[in-house]
Amino acid sequence: ISNIISNTGKYDQTIDSLSNSFTFNRIINSPGINFKWNKKKINLSLGTTVGINRFIQQNNTDSESYTYNFTNVFPQASINYKPKPNTSLRFNYNGSGTAPSLEQLQPIRDNLDPLNQFIGNPDLKQSFQHRFSTSFNSYNVLKQKGIYTSLNYSVWQNAFTQSSIVDNVGRRTYNTVNTDGNYSLNLYSTYNFTIPDTKWQLGFGPTANITRSSDFINNQKNVNNNNRLGFEFSVNQYIKDKYNFNIQPNIGYIKSSSSINKSASASFWQLGGWLSGNIH
Repeated sequence: ISNIISNTGKYDQTIDSLSNSFTFNRIINSPGINFKWNKKKINLSLGTTVGINRFIQQNNTDSESYTYNFTNVFPQASINYKPKPNTSLRFNYNGSGTAPSLEQLQPIRDNLDPLNQFIGNPDLKQSFQHRFSTSFNSYNVLKQKGIYTSLNYSVWQNAFTQSSIVDNVGRRTYNTVNTDGNYSLNLYSTYNFTIPDTKWQLGFGPTANITRSSDFINNQKNVNNNNRLGFEFSVNQYIKDKYNFNIQPNIGYIKSSSSINKSASASFWQLGGWLSGNIH
């Protein structure tokens, strides 16, 4: 609610054209069911939750009412297979939805910043994310060597993103809209082994991070791609009750691009790492 100063010297006179009063009620119900099956070598879990969201938005200024109903199914599945006591293969899937917030839905203009004005989108749909992950782990205690690999992939339906309209003098009006095609993929893998007759342990493995996101500029879709392919090394030594030492350098190739702003595209090599240690 916007006010101007009155004869009393206080900001207590309302500007009706710039003021809004809303009452927002949100009712959420989430019933669910889950099934688990455990055997010697395999564990299985299946289940689902139903999310029932009801939003009631009352515009007290204009005496109007808006009702939003969002119903979605959130499935989940998990399988863990252990062919040997020290070897396991795991797969997980989770689905989850995110309902729009009050600020994203209410059809009023936020004009606190005249150059950047936000307006709600009452037609916004809820976003849904599918998350897939798999991992493999195997370790030989006697030989002190092992491998660990994980792969994670997420994709969004009706993802929330920003849509901006910029006029000739640089004023921007933006709101939240839905889009498809956003995803993220992450890979991590390492092989570790101990140098014979020493306490030194070495490790190495590839990594990857691939993402795609999008927004809209003057009703044109802008797709952003950010990719990183890398390789990590590790050197560590652990002496019980004395000290431990760990150094982990990495190298990666990064490539990013934008479908509208071609000048924002870049590709380069990156070196990094970290070092840690403790003395008892």
